[in-house]
Amino acid sequence: MKSVILTLAGALMLGACASQTPNYIVLDPQLDTIARQTEHNLPLSISTKDLRTANYVVKFEEGDGAARLVSPSDSPRAQLEAMLRKGFSEAGYQVDPASARTMHVELDRMLTLVTESTFDYEANTQIAIKVLATNGNKTLAKEFVTKGRKTGPMGADFASLELELNKLMTEITTAIIQDGEINQFLINGDL
Repeated sequence: MKSVILTLAGALMLGACASQTPNYIVLDPQLDTIARQTEHNLPLSISTKDLRTANYVVKFEEGDGAARLVSPSDSPRAQLEAMLRKGFSEAGYQVDPASARTMHVELDRMLTLVTESTFDYEANTQIAIKVLATNGNKTLAKEFVTKGRKTGPMGADFASLELELNKLMTEITTAIIQDGEINQFLINGDL
């Protein structure tokens, strides 16, 4: 009888631990090596803005129940700007807030939507960023979108959701920094 009670108590404790979802997701995307885009240290001003209507980056939908929302531990806008500054510096630009060459980046969407059922889950992630570059009196606007999808048995593995979001954030930022059209425009002013 004693062993049955201990087994039941252990199962309840494990069940309670398994149902806990962290309150924050750690965003820590890391850029890979960035190819040099210009031989000259061209000055470039970079600014970012977060246009999302809510701060959370993961939303767990649970049937008829209320959705569980998970916020980032740090500002996605600030992290995006830091990555862009670092990446464009590696690409051969000199980040200078007084430069006439400007790049304004708007974070429109960053969300992982997780749908869980009794036996499995599906997580769909989308990040959308708009870039508005100016060089003299010319302007170039571009939109970048990246998507990811994960499925698995049982409930969503929070660590893999975190890894996927960081991976996609790295991919989209690298795509912006190494975009041929943007670099050609910033270097020569050609559209």
